[in-house]
Amino acid sequence: MAPNVTADDLDGLDRQRVYPDDTVIRIFIRRTTEATYQSGWSYKLHYGATLLPTQTR
Repeated sequence: MAPNVTADDLDGLDRQRVYPDDTVIRIFIRRTTEATYQSGWSYKLHYGATLLPTQTR
């Protein structure tokens, strides 16, 4: 069962987690009145690595 989350709970949410393999997941959510975001919400999801893989030649 999903928890009850309100719009106020989501506004300003900024969470990050780094996993043992150096993968990073970060989420950011906020309300906005900018015309670009017709839904009234701006959000970003970042998924990637904190370190570049070792390059070999």
